[in-house]
Amino acid sequence: MPREWNTSFREPWNPVIKKCLDGVDLHTKLYLESQDTFHLNQADLLRLYVSRLKTWIHNTEPEGFHRNENNGSNDTTKSEELLQLPSDQHR
Repeated sequence: MPREWNTSFREPWNPVIKKCLDGVDLHTKLYLESQDTFHLNQADLLRLYVSRLKTWIHNTEPEGFHRNENNGSNDTTKSEELLQLPSDQHR
């Protein structure tokens, strides 16, 4: 099954986001080792950048683009089912 979020519109940004999140991980690791707040600040900047980039991608991507590109599938019902707690399924 194709991943809904991985479209030709989003594809060029995936490596950028991955590298930024790798940078967050590295800065966090270095902060834990050194207690140097520089690393916390840089991790926060990278998180903010990724957040803003994802918002921009979401707002810029044509309406319904991910559904159209992925054969018009609508996985809303499946997504809602996945969100049910196990105890909800037995009621």
